Amino acid sequence: MSVARGYTRIALGKVSNPPILPIPGVRAGNNVPFSLHKTRRTWKPNTARFTWPVNVVAGAMNRVMAARQSLDANPAAKVPVRDLYPRLNKVKMTRQQSKEVLKAGGLEGMLLSRPSKHFTPQGRALRNEMFEKLHELRRVLEEAPQTAAAAPARKQRKTKA
Repeated sequence: MSVARGYTRIALGKVSNPPILPIPGVRAGNNVPFSLHKTRRTWKPNTARFTWPVNVVAGAMNRVMAARQSLDANPAAKVPVRDLYPRLNKVKMTRQQSKEVLKAGGLEGMLLSRPSKHFTPQGRALRNEMFEKLHELRRVLEEAPQTAAAAPARKQRKTKA
């Protein structure tokens, strides 16, 4: 089992997750008022915890289809829509980084658009897992036309022109 697979299995089930992008440190400097009397102060990064949906990494389609089948079998069961789709819970990042994630098209867009050196070790593991899933999906899609070509061709109907 690769490091990335072990991490994502743990990450999707956790209540809280470590940062994926590096958080800048505390900066120090001088507070200079009108009287020019300098006093030392610190600037802390504006951090928060965000929950991001993940589809490719978690294999969302299988999970959603299974949930839909169970709902079809038992319509009285009340399952919130948010429980149907997997998500990465409470990832710590700065507010600016959250805007960058939104601009990139979500967490998976961010993982695809940036090189691995921009991520923490947990972010690199998620990125590697995502590329593994995408390559697996690509192999499945490349195999699908070959099986379709092996199937017998149907007769086409003639249409009136």
